[in-house]
Amino acid sequence: MKKILYALIAVMVISSFTVTGCTPVSDDTPIPPITENNDDPDITDDPVTPPEDEPVIPPEDEPVIPPVDDPVIPPEDNPVKPPVNVSQTDKELEPYWSSVREIALSAQNYYTENFNKTRLVSKNGKLHDASTGEDVTTSTLVEKGYLASKYKTYDCSILLLKTEDVKQYRGISLANDEEGLSVFAVIKNPKANSHLLTTARSKGGLISTADYINLLTDYSQNHGSVGRLMSGTEEYNRIINFLSMYEGKFGKYYIRSVTKDNKYAVVVLSSQSDVNNVRQYILRKENNVWEVVMDKLENESRPNVAVNKKLPDFNPDLLPDYTLYDYKKTLLSDYTGILYALVVDKLIDSIADVKYIAGADDFCYVVLNNEVKYICYNGSRGWDIDQVADIDEATDFMRSVSLSAPTFIILDR
Repeated sequence: MKKILYALIAVMVISSFTVTGCTPVSDDTPIPPITENNDDPDITDDPVTPPEDEPVIPPEDEPVIPPVDDPVIPPEDNPVKPPVNVSQTDKELEPYWSSVREIALSAQNYYTENFNKTRLVSKNGKLHDASTGEDVTTSTLVEKGYLASKYKTYDCSILLLKTEDVKQYRGISLANDEEGLSVFAVIKNPKANSHLLTTARSKGGLISTADYINLLTDYSQNHGSVGRLMSGTEEYNRIINFLSMYEGKFGKYYIRSVTKDNKYAVVVLSSQSDVNNVRQYILRKENNVWEVVMDKLENESRPNVAVNKKLPDFNPDLLPDYTLYDYKKTLLSDYTGILYALVVDKLIDSIADVKYIAGADDFCYVVLNNEVKYICYNGSRGWDIDQVADIDEATDFMRSVSLSAPTFIILDR
């Protein structure tokens, strides 16, 4: 029986080699070295000889059960964040980052070198030249020699924003000492719904399109129609009453003008005790309450630039065409020549008939006790005196001589 069993086993072994095309391993065949982590069974050079009394029963393979790791449960206050697409951030966007940084540096150089030469301001968030009425673009920088010609039609926005406003958004890295208005360059991210934003000094970062729109919305200068408030209206009186409390004088004023939109108001006035002490204020309306946000504008040689630096969303159309600073040295204090002309023309009997008189440069405005009004102009033949029906007619006459005429001398009533 044993002989028959051994014969059957031999036939099976020979058949397996014949069917699979395999050959038995000889002693001369090299064996790969065994590493410490090899889970395969040991192989020796000595052939395995089955004992004569018992058949060889091949061992059954045991299933390998991989170890089960404990699941990682993130703490509640530290949720797992999705991985950053490193390839997009570091590789795909690098050419775009290189371009936007080059533009930011050129734009900052342009702003620094020309700030005192022209009126560079922020208009709706964009870097704007108020002297030409045009935004500064890559084309401007190329034409002025600040940027390579390949960027002339490059789609990049050049902005003038407060760094403290931009720092509020996640993902933007700006230097700690960057404060106030700074030049930014921004381009659309071609790979996602975001924008690449940077300055000449800082790394910047990606800002979502939604956040970018919100940021520029805060710089919009459109706060409704601009108009002049007439004396005696409720809003007019509230503004003047607040200014009286702000100054703490509670005196009487000669109001020259009150101009407003739905957010800001500009007031020009003087005390009745000193007609030449003309002051200029900006007030802002919040929760239906007016408060002073800028004063002493009469001391600013470039008030539009000074205001824009502090209030970039302020509509410059609220400011008058004249600059008070330019006329401070021309304010009239001796009215002898004008009063003499009024007497000679039999318009007054004496100075007692005059209720209000103020002048600057070659202009003078007179209001009599009977509310008759005169505009006076010092021409080549001396003072010419013309009666006017109201402040609009007086203003039109002065602006016909010069668009920046000192119309603040006109009493607002």
